[in-house]
Amino acid sequence: MKIKKSILELKKFWVSESHLAVISALEEEDVQDIPLDIDFEILIGDELFKLVLQLEGNKGKNKKIGYSFKIVAEGIFGFTKEMEREDIERFLLFSALPMMIANTRGYLNVLTMYAPLGQYILPSVDMTDLVEQKTKKSNSESNK
Repeated sequence: MKIKKSILELKKFWVSESHLAVISALEEEDVQDIPLDIDFEILIGDELFKLVLQLEGNKGKNKKIGYSFKIVAEGIFGFTKEMEREDIERFLLFSALPMMIANTRGYLNVLTMYAPLGQYILPSVDMTDLVEQKTKKSNSESNK
């Protein structure tokens, strides 16, 4: 089948901050089972749109055995045709954000590939829940 290109284009992706630490012990543990935190910000311009994604694993004082990491990734997106703001926001939340998470997952995969505890694969993210949490957070911050 032929691929029909999306009207959403990822123009550029980069990692602006990256940190990986290994929290190890004598016994082998499941390094996949660490607490995760994700946040994002969407900056809307006239023609280009920037999405900043921050992914943290195993942060805080009481770290579990496994990896502790922080990755900040940024992406520039554009559209091949004019769109209404509501449609742009929907594309950015439900197409651009998953692209950013997928690219960050790949980066984290490579980052841990040669680490002593082996490759870490970021689990799938419930996008609906993530967007709902972000909306609630944004609404509570704007009410302060």
